[in-house]
Amino acid sequence: MSAPFYLKLIDARAGGLPDASPLLARGSALAALCGDLLRGVEGVTFDAVAGIEGLGFALGAAMATRAGVGFLALHAADGRQAGGQSSGQSSGQAGGQAAFVEAGGLRLRKRAASPGLRVLLVDDWIEAGDRAQAAAALLEGQGARIVAVAAIGAGQGERVEALMARTRCVWVWPGGLEVRGVIEAPDAIRSGSACGVWRPPDPAG
Repeated sequence: MSAPFYLKLIDARAGGLPDASPLLARGSALAALCGDLLRGVEGVTFDAVAGIEGLGFALGAAMATRAGVGFLALHAADGRQAGGQSSGQSSGQAGGQAAFVEAGGLRLRKRAASPGLRVLLVDDWIEAGDRAQAAAALLEGQGARIVAVAAIGAGQGERVEALMARTRCVWVWPGGLEVRGVIEAPDAIRSGSACGVWRPPDPAG
């Protein structure tokens, strides 16, 4: 499977993580990226997409629109970096405005998710897995269930491995669509569920 054209738009020379904003700025590239990531979660039923603040908002909202489901926003808590353990604390604003629950540098509006809600969690990059784990803790704290995780790319480490041990994980950087973790792909894996890497068939043949 050849690397998708849109990966060339990512600025890998940017400081820190590669900058995907040039990719998201081009409509055809964004549409192709969303299509590939959604193809990676084919067969997984989800009721909503949750995006993490930053480019995860843009990518998550675009994927939710294409899938015809709602979008849940996971905000940065007071500008702090994600990571660490769940505080379990709530924050609110005066004047009757909605309160939020915080964990690991992220916050989620109270009652944003409902018990049993099946969620596709989206971020632009899963570097160490801290943000994704904090997001999952917030959503699951409201009774939701993380059924898959999608990102442009992912790093390595214990928290990333922990994500792959619990659910399907999908990304495209650097060489094209890859599906890892707990995979349910009856057409590709006879046992129906396995841990490893599965590359869906290339629709272009």
